[in-house]
Amino acid sequence: MEREYKTVFYLDDKEQAKFDKWYLEVRKQVCEEQMQEYRQRIANDGDALFPKEYYESQLRIMESSYNEGRYYPNEGAIGGGLTYSFTPTGLGTILTCRYFSHKIDLTDYDSW
Repeated sequence: MEREYKTVFYLDDKEQAKFDKWYLEVRKQVCEEQMQEYRQRIANDGDALFPKEYYESQLRIMESSYNEGRYYPNEGAIGGGLTYSFTPTGLGTILTCRYFSHKIDLTDYDSW
């Protein structure tokens, strides 16, 4: 009988707290970046992908939630904006997270 092996990675409390703080800040930044991009596309009367009205609608939705302190960037149909990367090494595991173009290293190198 074959055995099934699973590798599980996780964030400890310190890493989770660092991630939570960063994620809130970066979601706000991404919203600001996207809203600026939408304004530019509206000024250009849309683009090859969508008409101006699409960007106006998206901007209204994003500005409404942003003004209420809720930061919901457009992550696409399946919400694939966030990527965790766990890289095992001989000394420990390197842990990085990427959200769009923003990246953070959560690795606790002092514990190695």
